[in-house]
Amino acid sequence: MRVQHMRRLGRVFLILCLAVGARWARGQELPPPKVLATSGEYQIATLKLEGGGEGGTDLPLFLSFRNGQGAAVWFAASQRKDAHRIWIETNSLQLSGDKLQGDLNGRLVKVWAPIADTGTLSLTLSATVERGQVAGTFNGKIGAANVFGKLAGSVLTAAQLRERNSVAREAGWPTYFAAPGGATNAGPLADDLAKARPQWKAEESLPCMWGKGPEDRYPHRACMTGCAGGASSPVIADGRVFVYFYRPSGTIGAAPLPYGAGAPKVASEADVLEFAKKHTPSPHGHRAMIDWYRPFADDIVVAFDAATGQTLWRTELPDRSGNMQAHKWRGLNPTPTVAHGKVFAQGYGGYVYALDAATGKLAWEYGAAATKLIGKGGGPSGTGPLVSGNVVVVAIGGSTIGLDATSGREVWKSPGQHALLWRSAGGEQLIVFAADKLPFEKVECLEPATGKRLWSQPIRFFSGMGYSPTGAMAQIAGDLLIGFAPPSDPQAKPSGGVPQAWKLSAIGAEKAWQGEFLPNDENMPVTLGKDRAYVMGREEIRAYELSSGKLLGSLQGKDAFPGLHGPGSNPWLAVVGNRLLLNPEGQHGGQAFMLLDLDLKPLSAWHPPHPSDSAYACMAAISPVVDGRIFVRGHDGLYCYDLR
Repeated sequence: MRVQHMRRLGRVFLILCLAVGARWARGQELPPPKVLATSGEYQIATLKLEGGGEGGTDLPLFLSFRNGQGAAVWFAASQRKDAHRIWIETNSLQLSGDKLQGDLNGRLVKVWAPIADTGTLSLTLSATVERGQVAGTFNGKIGAANVFGKLAGSVLTAAQLRERNSVAREAGWPTYFAAPGGATNAGPLADDLAKARPQWKAEESLPCMWGKGPEDRYPHRACMTGCAGGASSPVIADGRVFVYFYRPSGTIGAAPLPYGAGAPKVASEADVLEFAKKHTPSPHGHRAMIDWYRPFADDIVVAFDAATGQTLWRTELPDRSGNMQAHKWRGLNPTPTVAHGKVFAQGYGGYVYALDAATGKLAWEYGAAATKLIGKGGGPSGTGPLVSGNVVVVAIGGSTIGLDATSGREVWKSPGQHALLWRSAGGEQLIVFAADKLPFEKVECLEPATGKRLWSQPIRFFSGMGYSPTGAMAQIAGDLLIGFAPPSDPQAKPSGGVPQAWKLSAIGAEKAWQGEFLPNDENMPVTLGKDRAYVMGREEIRAYELSSGKLLGSLQGKDAFPGLHGPGSNPWLAVVGNRLLLNPEGQHGGQAFMLLDLDLKPLSAWHPPHPSDSAYACMAAISPVVDGRIFVRGHDGLYCYDLR
């Protein structure tokens, strides 16, 4: 099975590079970037539709408006029995003067069992607004139920919501691992996650991730989910939330499909339309199916206001990636890093961008020519850019590259699959995982400014998946490098790894401690906090004392995680203040959380009321917790909840 996935992943990268490289081969210049800065009044309505939900329950509805026109729509209720998602296709709602009125129309869809439309939605709202309070009526149909009744709620301006939901500008989560050592500015959290209060759904929708992505085994899923746009995680800095994703572009037939060998062969949009009409009558589903067949993709970075969810700016970089449409993605997901007033973002197609964090203006882009990466894995082999001084470090294909943070000029290049920052008494260095095969066989220490190799040492690292850049889930705390060693017999059952810690120094690394074998499902990440290292395997979390490797505690078995379950195939665990936050399963679109204390005592479980999604494998989509708020990338957008 793992060999099959290695071959599949290699084919994805190969065809991706062929697709992007097609433009290079034709001598075409890439289109210039486009920056959209939003303007005008932004408002948020929080409503309750009395008896509008399943079984006659009340239905919470969050709406946003830009210059009085309807924007985001969020039915903040538990997942329906008859649908995984409500896809709003037309929104004629208006908020003008003392009136909130208009229509919402869309589809109820399932993404599996079956992959199909399961119903329609049509709602008419008619309400008056007086001193910020909303009162009125609604009527229409959701699925098979005719719904009607009273609605009530409130309207806030962006300024009012910003005052109520202000996120401290000094608090942040500026890169995938929050900060070296995993420290966060979580703020005080309530122990009962069920009391989480929805704050907003971001103004601009986001594409789905790999967990519910439409791939060549069932391409018609695109009619129900839209196209995937990668699984990069949101990051937060200076009161803004930044997200990278991509959207399909290009003409059908212009280049090989990055991911579609098993899909029906088509020669034109007309062929795709004929195929799509067999699965849905929706024009929106038809357009999504056409997009699925496009060869290229535009890299996009969006900045949202962390307090309100309104779009601040959006930068599009056309045709920089291949249009990968996958479900079982087993590569990494490049996540932006914010530093020096810039957003450093890396795309799936080998490009790196520096954008002004306040305006989205492109400062520079670095393009590793896709044609040179064919056969080497042209996509990202790290979790995203690292910033050390005035050098931005990225991992692309089989190389670790240092770029000048001001100009984007390539300063140095070295073999390597992934890098971590090591801050020691001697300064800041890079720890690079380098090997020609997996699991990693070698760890090297480089000087960030020059790429000079300070030492190289054979150390085997592994994180449970033998077909991905597995060193990505190792972590550094002080002078300790913590990760997993592969089992002595890779064919032994059950599969798993051995927790290990290495003491880093100016001349090399020395084994500090080693734990007991831990069975795994797939990915085996490491989480650092205070004086502890937390590691995860199949239905188990262990806590080790960092300095000695002493086992401090373990939580094991399905029954040990009340209201949820233990870690699955691509789990995520974070230290948030004096608590642990667990998302146990990151593969098949599930998104649920458990709060634990630092001694692994479960406190509460929570299934957020938005359409869920996930990154599938190797690198979970994280949900940053900053100043008491959690920011979750769901199936169709970015969501914010207050956990205080």
